Amino acid sequence: MEFFALDLETTGLDPRKDEILEIAWVRFLEGKPRERFQTLVRVAFLPKEVEGLTGISPERLRRAPPLSEVLPGVLGRLAGKVVVAHNAPFDRAFLQHAAARLGLELPEIHWVDTLAISRAIWPERESHALPALREVLGLEAREAHRALPDAEATGYLFLEELAAFPYLPEPTRAFILRGVPLPARELLAAGRKEGGREKTVLEEVFSLLSRKIPGFQLRKAQLGYAAWVERALREGGVYLLEAGPGTGKTYGYLVPLLLAPEGRAVISTRTKALQDQLWHRDLPALREALRAGVRVALLKGFDNYLCPWALEREGGLFSGSLRKRIQECLSEVENPEVGELYKILGFDP
Repeated sequence: MEFFALDLETTGLDPRKDEILEIAWVRFLEGKPRERFQTLVRVAFLPKEVEGLTGISPERLRRAPPLSEVLPGVLGRLAGKVVVAHNAPFDRAFLQHAAARLGLELPEIHWVDTLAISRAIWPERESHALPALREVLGLEAREAHRALPDAEATGYLFLEELAAFPYLPEPTRAFILRGVPLPARELLAAGRKEGGREKTVLEEVFSLLSRKIPGFQLRKAQLGYAAWVERALREGGVYLLEAGPGTGKTYGYLVPLLLAPEGRAVISTRTKALQDQLWHRDLPALREALRAGVRVALLKGFDNYLCPWALEREGGLFSGSLRKRIQECLSEVENPEVGELYKILGFDP
């Protein structure tokens, strides 16, 4: 799988009168950056606000090559390729007008707009600007509004979009496919590949987790465990899986459950400590990383909860400070966040 991630820095927003001052592209092959290109471009005038935004000085631009020397090579390299850009219509318009001014013909380029795809996949995000998405994806913080780091970030964003695509509702997938050219549709439909072999959905997801969750490392045994769980969910029946310590069983069964398109699941743990770990650490981390809109609930055994009716019925047997404490317990039970004995009593009986 090959695509090019492109970014332009310009002196303004109007391609009819403003100029390109920096061009960069990164060639991605099989999910990794393999080739990079970056150049400044000589311009007639650099606005102060653009200088402050990019950190590029007029002196550096005066030493840069003119666009007439740069653009033919760039267009030749991108010709016939899938090119992804964040707000692709902006970059396309600037290249089109720049080529026309130089008497060049813009070659066929298969454009993909990562901004439009991001809005379709993650409509709940407050911002789809590249710096905000870079932070969400956990990408290394580098110079903002510089072409090469932004091009590389755009490429990684597209990889995240490719990984998320198979799990989208069918109407959303159809909407995205309508907005991209045929070669890019084939990328989205086929999925990413590694070592000449198409990666499975679980491999894609666990690869995503290794980038999103600090310290997470995929283990082959964990992936095999998850594959059996996914098979059990898909085909039904009864499965008994046993795995030793260090396998990564928790994520091994949680990931297939969170990805399951429908149905309910009950997870029963041997200890309260493991249950608390699932509830407070593992489930929140996975739901955030996978953007999984799955509803979850915590339920413990009957003896872990206070019975208000029994407490009120037997309240007459107590007196003094104990009766006062009972009343406090009853008032705390009215809070839907409270109800477990250890939260009310302050210790686990």
